[in-house]
Amino acid sequence: MVDRERLRAVMIENAAEINRLSKRVHEGVKRRDVDEASRQEWLNACEDFQKRYVELWMLGVPRVDFYDRLLSGDAETIEIALCFLEVRPYFFWSGRDWKDILRKCNRVPMSPEQAERLADVRTRYAEYRRLRRIKSDRGNAVSRALRPLFGRFSELFPAWTIRFSDNAEFADVLTVGDLYAVLCAVMKLEVHNPPGDWGIVKEPVKRVRTNGYEAYWRAETVWRESVWTPEDVWATLVATIRDVYQLENSFAVTSETALLKPGQEIVCRWSTTEREEGGLV
Repeated sequence: MVDRERLRAVMIENAAEINRLSKRVHEGVKRRDVDEASRQEWLNACEDFQKRYVELWMLGVPRVDFYDRLLSGDAETIEIALCFLEVRPYFFWSGRDWKDILRKCNRVPMSPEQAERLADVRTRYAEYRRLRRIKSDRGNAVSRALRPLFGRFSELFPAWTIRFSDNAEFADVLTVGDLYAVLCAVMKLEVHNPPGDWGIVKEPVKRVRTNGYEAYWRAETVWRESVWTPEDVWATLVATIRDVYQLENSFAVTSETALLKPGQEIVCRWSTTEREEGGLV
């Protein structure tokens, strides 16, 4: 008989190990062109990731074999699948696997207890998608309202253009401090709250035409891996806000400065009154 709690714990442990191996690969990419030893270290990390991923994914059962057993109605495999759906561990490609397993479980005959657990997973997933749509709609409205500002970010902040699959991350953005926190999260930096008037204002990246994809991508990678601090993010954000909305130096931009009013969905504009009130609407 399968120990359900132990099974769930192992899935969480395996996910953590996959993430550790993946992080090692990504860190190796940054150093692979330094010298031959660094390149070999990166290649070893890639090999370890590929080898261990097969061992760690779904308790070592190969993907094809796992799905075949699941669709055949194997009781132990069904239990593993249900635990995976309930735990929803996070690792490389886990989101795709979660949806694949859910779809296949819908076609598998189950006991009443298993069917009830699957129904609970579907209910929670439907609620998650409902809330996600609400956040995406709100985030899209914020993105439209701040389009003049956001239009500058792709050439200022590394990872801006490749991070967002949708705009749900912007759903709760109302102030400069909110947007600063989102930027720090994108760039994997610690949020310093409240930020002060410090940091280096970064210049927009100047993409240079090169004679080949590899050279272009190497230059792009150097920019995306450039060193930033939370202070630099804040200073660059404030400077960009001042430039986009043509603010005078006497206007104090703080973390509490309003970018939007709750529920606002129109393009933001500064007015004389709003300048005095300290808000962007």
